[in-house]
Amino acid sequence: MNFTYLIIAMLLVSVGLSIYILIRLSKHSENQNITRVDTRLEDLIKRIAQLDERLGEIKLSQQETSAETRERLVTILAEHNTAFEKRQADAYKSMAESLQTGITNLQKQIGDYLNRYSEDLGKRMEGLTKRTDERLQQISGQVEKRLTEGFEKTTATFADILKRLALIDEAQKKITELSTNVVSLQEVLSDKRSRGAFGEVQLNALISNIMPEHSYQLQYSLPNNTKADCALFLPEPTGMIMIDSKFPLESYQRMTDISLPESERKAAEKQFRQDIGKHIQDIASKYIIPGTTSDGAMMFI
Repeated sequence: MNFTYLIIAMLLVSVGLSIYILIRLSKHSENQNITRVDTRLEDLIKRIAQLDERLGEIKLSQQETSAETRERLVTILAEHNTAFEKRQADAYKSMAESLQTGITNLQKQIGDYLNRYSEDLGKRMEGLTKRTDERLQQISGQVEKRLTEGFEKTTATFADILKRLALIDEAQKKITELSTNVVSLQEVLSDKRSRGAFGEVQLNALISNIMPEHSYQLQYSLPNNTKADCALFLPEPTGMIMIDSKFPLESYQRMTDISLPESERKAAEKQFRQDIGKHIQDIASKYIIPGTTSDGAMMFI
């Protein structure tokens, strides 16, 4: 294609030069050179015709060459594509083989690592299991020991509770008996004579438990024709002390009875004070004899 453009350019240049020559010649010798110009023009026309024919041949040749070139290019491209596809397939195959080899190696490495890790983990688990068993045995021993101690303490506690319950039961029986005795005592104390006799019995039991026989005497008669419930023979300067076992119980009971109204209890308290005062005066007048007894006497409640 470039060659065609070159020929056309040469033809145009030749035509231009011819025209220029003709113009120059026409100015100097128009009449003399007409024949030569015509001849030259004819030559130029023939040459142009030849060039045109040559140009046609060249175009035809170029067309044939272009077709051959296209066919060759198509063939070359097909060959290159085939070769490229083959190289690409070979490359893919090589890459696949390399990748498979890498995966196989990686799997082997992972398998080896997992085996080593499994062995190490198994050893650790075995050691941990052993330590755990030992610790559990220790804990089991401690728990068993504590349970045994707890059972022993519980058994001892139950035994102590049973003993205490037995004591409580015994105490309940005694309380029941005492309640019966209290009822009987209340019945006894409801009568003045019975109350006096009961006081004398209690005084006798108390004195006999703490004093020797020669140091006291019950129902002791005095020179003023009175008789004390008990006489204590104590060393001088104390001397002989008389004891009276009587007590103003009626007013005391009413004073301490919370079931009675407040006014009655106040009145009973006043009466109790009067009874105590009168009883003290009676004891002093009966059982304190100058030169015979001590200057004091005792009231046994």
